[in-house]
Amino acid sequence: MRKISVSSLEPSMILAEPVYNSDFSLELLSKGTVIKRKHIDMLENLGVFEVVIFENLPEQIEESISIDEMIESIESLQAENNFVTDTKKLRIALEELRELEIDEEVASICNVQMPITLLTGEGNLPLDKRHGETINDTKELLNAIVSDNVLDADAIKDNVKEMLPDMIRNNDVLMRLNQLKEADDYTFDHALRVSILAAMIGKWMGYDQEHIEELAFTGLLFDIGKLKLPTEVLNYPGKLSDKVFEVVKNHAQWGYQTLLKTKGVSQSVKFAALQHHERIDGSGYPLRLKGDQINDYAKIIMVCDVFDAMTHDRVFQKKVSAFKASDYLAMHSGTLFDTQVVYTLLSNLATFYLGKKCTLNTGEQGKIIYIDVNYPTRPIVQIESRFIDLSKQHNIQIVEIE
Repeated sequence: MRKISVSSLEPSMILAEPVYNSDFSLELLSKGTVIKRKHIDMLENLGVFEVVIFENLPEQIEESISIDEMIESIESLQAENNFVTDTKKLRIALEELRELEIDEEVASICNVQMPITLLTGEGNLPLDKRHGETINDTKELLNAIVSDNVLDADAIKDNVKEMLPDMIRNNDVLMRLNQLKEADDYTFDHALRVSILAAMIGKWMGYDQEHIEELAFTGLLFDIGKLKLPTEVLNYPGKLSDKVFEVVKNHAQWGYQTLLKTKGVSQSVKFAALQHHERIDGSGYPLRLKGDQINDYAKIIMVCDVFDAMTHDRVFQKKVSAFKASDYLAMHSGTLFDTQVVYTLLSNLATFYLGKKCTLNTGEQGKIIYIDVNYPTRPIVQIESRFIDLSKQHNIQIVEIE
């Protein structure tokens, strides 16, 4: 293996290690990716300076990290940063996970298409003000897992049914997502936004009311395994070591394990928790599933998860514009993400961009006046009497939307 600068990277080289964003919350390119020119351009645009490539091809043997090594890595992080967590509980959770047998059924899920039932709601208050008590109650129900190891799925479903009409009203979904507070509890607020976006995608894809509700329910639960991780690790503002990151990656299986024990949770919801970090080309985790092996709900949730993570501030990562996040999804459509899900999201979000004021990376401010449905991430922007077609001006990007 050899570390090289992105400026020295050439097409056909193969990554020996994954490439992540600044806080390691998002995998940009997977280990084993065969580099193309578009990958080099993306890495340069995102400010990535170095990558690790294979010199002699088959070096791709993954070593299993022991539980002792994982615990030691967490204890080292504690010592370096002056925080204390219960590593005994973490060890028990890791040991339980090693004993968990994941069903063979994971690898073959039936895909179904369902007719749409449109839902409407009234009022223009942000969701967290209109349904503040319900949202707080849902948060408490989820947090009960930490102390009681019990999840009241029926109560959460009732809360979803109450909020759903306002979650999927046909007004500006971007505005509704941005209205939600960016509070101390990123994990819950992220889940709530993913829940809204997943329900919207379900509606746009033609799902009926029952399945739209279930997608919203899935959005609240898909990351539930993170509740087993120390808060200090989740909120750590720097680069995590490889061994600590291996601990973090277990959250998908912990979530699945929790939902296996929970009554009233369908297989699709369980699989979404397990598979939301899988990728269409088989480069994800924990099972390296490919294509149709991945459940439909997981395909939707993974897109919502990435889009929301990119468009909201994290501890060590500044948000990017919805257009930049959309560009990332479009670039990886068909490789990392399901093409139909990505196209559904981007083509429908495009309708909300029309007429919006925006700021370009040139510092200029203008208004989005036209969007080609075939190129929804590269609209035409009017700046006073000038018109800029971003589908032809690739070096110009929208960095903010008002």
